Amino acid sequence: MKIMFFFPEAGSPKGAGDYSHYNLRAPLIKLGHEIIDFDFWEEEKKLGKEMMLAKVKEIVEKERPHIFYHGIVEEEFDVNLADYIRDYTETTSMIWFSDDDWRFEHSMRWADHYSFAFTTCKEAFREFHARGYDNVILSQWGCNTDLYHPIPSEKLYDVTFVGQPYKGRTELIAFLKEHGVSVRVWGQGWENFSQLRDIAHGYLPHQKMLEVFSASKIVLGMAWCSFDGKTPQIKGRTFEYPACKAFQLTNYDKRVLDYFTEKEEIVFYNDKKDLLDKIRYYLAHEDERNFITEAAYGRAVKDHTWEKRYELMFKEMTARSGKNKLPLVYKENVASISKVAKNIDHTPKISVISYVYNYGNYLKELIPSVLNQTFKDIEFLILDDGSTDNTKEVVESFCYDQRLKYVYQDNIGKDNRFNELIERGLQLTKGEFVNFVGGDDVFMPDKLERQMKEFEKTPYLDIVFSDLFFIDDRGRVLPGDYKSQESVSFNKGTLARMLFKINFIAHPTVLMKRACIDAMGGFERWWCADLHFWLKSAPFLNFKFIDEKLIKYRIHDKGASTSAVNADITFSETNNMLQVMRSKYTIIDLYPEINYCINRAKALYSAYVELGNNMMLAKIPQVSLAVDEYRRALEHEPKGVEAINNIGLAFFLLGDRKKFIEFFQYLKDNASHIEIIRANIVFAEQMASGKQGEVKFTLLNELIENNEFVRAKKMLNDEHLKTMMSNIQNLNNGKESYRKSVYEETEKLSGEGKYAEAAAKLETLFDSFPDNSTLWNDLGVLYYYADETGCAVGYIEKALQLDPGNLEAKKNLANIYLETGKCEMAIDMFYDILKEHPDDAEVLSITGDVLKEIGREVDAVGFYERVLKLEPHNVRAQECLERLNNVLSSYQ
Repeated sequence: MKIMFFFPEAGSPKGAGDYSHYNLRAPLIKLGHEIIDFDFWEEEKKLGKEMMLAKVKEIVEKERPHIFYHGIVEEEFDVNLADYIRDYTETTSMIWFSDDDWRFEHSMRWADHYSFAFTTCKEAFREFHARGYDNVILSQWGCNTDLYHPIPSEKLYDVTFVGQPYKGRTELIAFLKEHGVSVRVWGQGWENFSQLRDIAHGYLPHQKMLEVFSASKIVLGMAWCSFDGKTPQIKGRTFEYPACKAFQLTNYDKRVLDYFTEKEEIVFYNDKKDLLDKIRYYLAHEDERNFITEAAYGRAVKDHTWEKRYELMFKEMTARSGKNKLPLVYKENVASISKVAKNIDHTPKISVISYVYNYGNYLKELIPSVLNQTFKDIEFLILDDGSTDNTKEVVESFCYDQRLKYVYQDNIGKDNRFNELIERGLQLTKGEFVNFVGGDDVFMPDKLERQMKEFEKTPYLDIVFSDLFFIDDRGRVLPGDYKSQESVSFNKGTLARMLFKINFIAHPTVLMKRACIDAMGGFERWWCADLHFWLKSAPFLNFKFIDEKLIKYRIHDKGASTSAVNADITFSETNNMLQVMRSKYTIIDLYPEINYCINRAKALYSAYVELGNNMMLAKIPQVSLAVDEYRRALEHEPKGVEAINNIGLAFFLLGDRKKFIEFFQYLKDNASHIEIIRANIVFAEQMASGKQGEVKFTLLNELIENNEFVRAKKMLNDEHLKTMMSNIQNLNNGKESYRKSVYEETEKLSGEGKYAEAAAKLETLFDSFPDNSTLWNDLGVLYYYADETGCAVGYIEKALQLDPGNLEAKKNLANIYLETGKCEMAIDMFYDILKEHPDDAEVLSITGDVLKEIGREVDAVGFYERVLKLEPHNVRAQECLERLNNVLSSYQ
């Protein structure tokens, strides 16, 4: 069917469109339906509401969609147009109500204007029908199993919750914490509650959220209306948790019993005490917990997918649809569509993308610098965003090189829609690695080769960036380095907080894996889209700096980010973006050192003071944000003189003299014995008396430097110690000796046939060696011997993700496929091994055995012959070959 998808940010996997794109829209495409996206927010913004509605009418009349599908937000549509579509077109209209638990009256105003309305609230459904609205159908949230699925993981957390701190949630989490439950939370807003800051984390990319679900013994379902904190409301998570094989403990809602069986597929709690008791019970009863988890998973994937929901919705609509409407079907006959032949065109390793506007003369330098790279396996896209100069002619003069591609489009950069330019560039290219470069920049000859060597040396890297030369409008090298102290000192734990101070990742220098762009939800709608992407991905991707100048970065008056004309918008947009991103991280996200401090309150104070100072000293100062950090610091240490001094200075810079004087009066009364503060007080008094002069304030760092937090910071920044932080108790013994002792105990248990215990012992190394491919492989073998085949496959696949060249892991996975009857998968894996190791006699022999077993005797002969070439005296291969030749000759 053709479905017009009338949703906010329709078709967009970002922002408000994120949920509908992946959960409501994606299953329709999977079922074979054609989607016409209509983003009513964007269209109204561009056209105005009246013209937007006219465009809807035009599309419905011209395209004749089978269904007009409205995901309502507020008053974005028009009842008269809704009536027209319902009564005078062949299109069936439907509207989706997801919040009738608390805004039923709003839905009432719209329901009667559509062919069908769907509600997730049982009580609302009954009330609709009591009032004569027979077109309303009860449906429910579902789960997209392509999006929500299990991930093999050890259970790292006792109790977790991912979501916003709606009313009622914070009280419950605080209660659990106070009663000794090891609970952690993720989501925007938890940092506002000081008593929860030591267990609160910020936003999670989708993959990381799945990892949290899978690593949790218990996930909390706190499913109620946000406006009152108590009215139960079924939410998408009710079905997404079980789809991830997560054990769900949720507040009681009788309506959920229509979808899951209590105590067999889901567990409810009635109040705080009941929750506490059940947490303790199910933490202690792992087998019972696992049984419920498995049952819930089976139920979710069988009955509660979005595909199943649409099947029932469309069947109901078909049975009741009007005679003048286009016929509706649940699922298009996609099986009848002929398979498209595989694209045999070469896929380049690297895509270089440049979107340009009137940069023709500069392109004369950029294009040859890219095409003449020492690394040749590239494609180079010039996306011309409406240029009116000689850009096209310049590009065409280089089109003798088939790696160069030129695409012209109407200008959208003038509206600062840089994320759309980026997205368009990605759609038009297909390289595994991506490099965005300005049309006015220049590559050094070995830029790409140098960076590819880093990826080859360290496969788990996602982003490699470098230093650069500054050049002027005429190409002359200017003095100065882009490289900063942060460039050479950051690590995964410190990168995000450093980026709040200075953007030391120059986007034209960056070579990145295309897959990591998708994993992080792409580039979003910001003037400073690159800095936003580095910030949101800093804790989750792996960055590497090369201390070499690999590009020439041009500074001139027409540059988007370097011209004086754009200075104001750069400043304001950066400010806005940093404020948004700060709200998405908690202090523990930015300072993981806090996790290793016993005195959490003191560590929180220290972290907030330092972060506030970084905001004050940032390349684009964030004084208002700094005030927020100092205020939070004072919530943990109300008399902290560093925070009081610094917040006073911040208010001075903001022009609030009253608060400035207030804070420094406190210092005069309580801390004037400290020399550095005494000097600040003198200056404050001069300012208060109206004397003008040079600002001589001193911003304070920790006055007591040798404290627990400072030691933890040193540990995180120490290259030798940072990978050992999560296993501090073993620091004195040394990492390697600890690993060796664990392996010795594991081998002893394994020798006694205690494979599950051996695996549990080996898992204790995860904190110290999270990226060790051999460890994951060894665990997979132990789980296989423990008859946990699913876990075994998951662990060995993880080993191959970390090290695609791990030969032992490939052999083990192939053998498990073989043992479980998946012969074709085993053969594919053996073929993959032989690409890199064509002379591995063992693999050649096993492959021959498998081929013989499944009746491919002729192919098997070839493999045994290869074995004998390598090992002429291999008796077994000789016997197998002789028997096969006899069998084959009997066929002739």
